Amino acid sequence: MMRTRRPLCHPLADVFWRAVDSIATSLSPDTVRGYRAVTRSFLRYLGSDYQQIHSLEQLRRDPHILASISTSNNSVKTIGVFGDEVGLS
Repeated sequence: MMRTRRPLCHPLADVFWRAVDSIATSLSPDTVRGYRAVTRSFLRYLGSDYQQIHSLEQLRRDPHILASISTSNNSVKTIGVFGDEVGLS
């Protein structure tokens, strides 16, 4: 079942989607889906925590990318061997 997603409105969205599309032909559909999910998550993070970022030149490894990775790692959950939800930190 396909879920519809609300459009992601961020000034850098087109740049990131084009980058994913440019490498999509050499990747499996599942990998492309994963890249799109990470891209969507990163752009949502930028939109909520760094509204002033409107161009690639403004992005920095620290704090933008490293903080995004840290934030996403803190929110990842996995199902353990016995079905218990375990947070990964």
